[in-house]
Amino acid sequence: APPAGTDAPTTTAPSVTTEAPTTTTTTVELTDSFRGVTAESIDLGVAMVDFTQLNELGFIDFTHGDTELIWNALVDEINADGGVLGRRLDLHFETYLPVGDAEAEAACVRLTEEQEVFAVLGLWIGASVLCLTELHDTIHIGHQVQQAWIDASNVPLVTPDITSERVVVALLDVLVETGRLEGATVGVFTDTISEEAARSVVVPALEDAGVALGSVGVLTDSTGDTTAVEAETDVIIERWSSEGVDTVLVIGNNGLPMVPRITDALDVQIITDRPEVLRQQAPATGRPEAYAGALAVNGLNTSDREQFDEPGMQACITTLESAAPEVTVLPPGERGDVVEDWYTGVRNACSTLSVFVQVATAAGPELTNESFTAALESIGDLEWPGKVHASFGPGKYDADDGFRLYEFDPSVGDAGGFVPLTDIVDITP
Repeated sequence: APPAGTDAPTTTAPSVTTEAPTTTTTTVELTDSFRGVTAESIDLGVAMVDFTQLNELGFIDFTHGDTELIWNALVDEINADGGVLGRRLDLHFETYLPVGDAEAEAACVRLTEEQEVFAVLGLWIGASVLCLTELHDTIHIGHQVQQAWIDASNVPLVTPDITSERVVVALLDVLVETGRLEGATVGVFTDTISEEAARSVVVPALEDAGVALGSVGVLTDSTGDTTAVEAETDVIIERWSSEGVDTVLVIGNNGLPMVPRITDALDVQIITDRPEVLRQQAPATGRPEAYAGALAVNGLNTSDREQFDEPGMQACITTLESAAPEVTVLPPGERGDVVEDWYTGVRNACSTLSVFVQVATAAGPELTNESFTAALESIGDLEWPGKVHASFGPGKYDADDGFRLYEFDPSVGDAGGFVPLTDIVDITP
């Protein structure tokens, strides 16, 4: 805070006003407008998953590279270009293990109460995200977001992707339209994180489509105990067997490692709402063939060079490789046995930073929760790295609107990938 009797520190930002036929340039004074926002800077938290522990626990066999290095490289370029309306971005990193909520909630407290950041960006998994957006009124821009969490938040909970509820609706619409659920008996496989979406969105949508339903199987173990998860899965499999289930719709992340166990026991069609997680999980199990034929919807293909070569994504890749010449970002399917999946790390950081910079710029020099929200709801259609159709609007805080149907093929690339079955269509509501 400034000494008593002095004014708060200020700086100026360019503001261009156009009135045909002339353009005039004025300056706008920047002030300390909000928590985490000064005249010179914006404090941002970055949430990072502890991939080292997840590997040690046997959940995965990859990382997203050096996440801190990726974020610093991208933000350094933004700051070199003038930041956001003249304010530089300052990052505060927190790493957590997404098994249970304890570590995530502790990271939330450090970022909001100790660092007092304006917003938190990055990969925050699970309902503990409400610690940010509901309990601490701190904006979050990330991934794997549910509409129910958006609705419970006091400030924007935003994703460059699509909410789990809306992607399920898109998935089911495509499956019904293409006749792929005709005559099927569908069992739903989910976890405690995604159970609400499964019961409130998936089951009613299947019922409305006239699809025969088996049981909803819910994995309740959150300790990382593989034996306990396998035991729960076996009970669910037995129930599906007695119900004649021939199609299993996997909702959420935690059921995907159990797909080989399911397909060993039952002759079923696997469908998932998390194609990116499946693409990474299939080789991690050592059984990518068990995922053969799994169906999903997604945008530009992440299993070949289609999304990788998109110009906005290439710009972010080039930024990282220029800042860290020792790093080579490999396209999906060409990573081989390299543990570091730098591409997914770059894509996640690139997309969330793009959201923040564009919306915060549209919010103007008086950056607050309120001005950010107003800009988000009025900004409309935008170009996004790796996206074909993307937009925000009133009550629509998930950007991605372009999707096609895919099928998983274990022979694609080094360890399997998705093959497109349809063209991309715009599903903007």
